[in-house]
Amino acid sequence: MKNKKVLWMSYIAMFIALEVAMEFVNRAIPGMPFGGNVSFSLIAIFLASYLLGVKGGIIVGIGSSVVLFAVGIATFWGWWSVALDYVIPFGVCGLAAIIKNVRLKNGWELPIGIGFAMVLKFLSHYFSGVFLFYQNTPAGMSKYWYSFIYNLPYNLATLAVCFVLVMILLPKLKKVVKL
Repeated sequence: MKNKKVLWMSYIAMFIALEVAMEFVNRAIPGMPFGGNVSFSLIAIFLASYLLGVKGGIIVGIGSSVVLFAVGIATFWGWWSVALDYVIPFGVCGLAAIIKNVRLKNGWELPIGIGFAMVLKFLSHYFSGVFLFYQNTPAGMSKYWYSFIYNLPYNLATLAVCFVLVMILLPKLKKVVKL
């Protein structure tokens, strides 16, 4: 029992390190002008959720957001920004395994829980835009509409990238990660 706990904690640390390392690569890719980018680094959180369970995925998500601040690559504009732009969005990505994968006849599994988690992530960024970054709204446009059209593209792109990468990587990792 003790060895399983140590192994589980080691996997948690590994997935946090993977997410943070991949976030450095994400930062090299141009993002949106006021923040937000295609975050393929989230695959580490999604994989943790599917391999370690929802609890492990949430811990990896929140832990990753904390480490991003510790290493100095996270930016924020107050405590609400910390919550709505990092802790909540990364944490909800850990919920992906709450919805079981759909198995196709050809053997592939569709990780539809990623879609559920990404909707929650989008909502967190949407509310951040509405309540914290409304001053960036162009004159004559609703802050609600602006936050929607600003946050939707990079979240949809992240969804697509993570969906495909998790579909490819998860079957291989299930053979290796044993708890």
